[in-house]
Amino acid sequence: MKLSTELENFIMNWGEKLSHWGLNRTECQVFSLLFISPDPLSIEEITRTLGVARSNVSTSLKELISWKIVRLVHVSGDRLKHYECIKDAWKLFRQVVSEQKRREIDPLIDVLNEARMQLDSKKQISPSEAYAKERLNDIDSFFDQAIRWYRYLDRMNPKLLARYVKLAGTVEKWIKKV
Repeated sequence: MKLSTELENFIMNWGEKLSHWGLNRTECQVFSLLFISPDPLSIEEITRTLGVARSNVSTSLKELISWKIVRLVHVSGDRLKHYECIKDAWKLFRQVVSEQKRREIDPLIDVLNEARMQLDSKKQISPSEAYAKERLNDIDSFFDQAIRWYRYLDRMNPKLLARYVKLAGTVEKWIKKV
């Protein structure tokens, strides 16, 4: 696949920006290439196009597959393995958020719950521990509400979700006027 300068710039810039998702730069560049490619690509095509070592592409694909944003596909008449990514922006966003929740938020909540249990098991707590416990309960309440909202949105059909988000902006404007 031969890329124009504009698409090369897109892949390089997206690779840098998307690395905030929790993926490394090469993984993001591989994803970006698959995202703009109309057809599934083989490791060889990805390696040639990005100018990245085959082993790096292979490792990147394994990580992207573990995130469930890239999948292996078979191309009729071709013995090579090919890969494609989620193309629908809403499905992609939901999958990335789901994976970040699993990898980052869930372990954070586990640490929070462990600290709360340890404080709850003490017969007496100091005033500073009592204050800290209030803070932990407050953040736990926030996470509980946020996760309930996340689960609600995660079950929505992508088209309905897009309409919901658009409507939320309208509701916000209406509330500000009241």
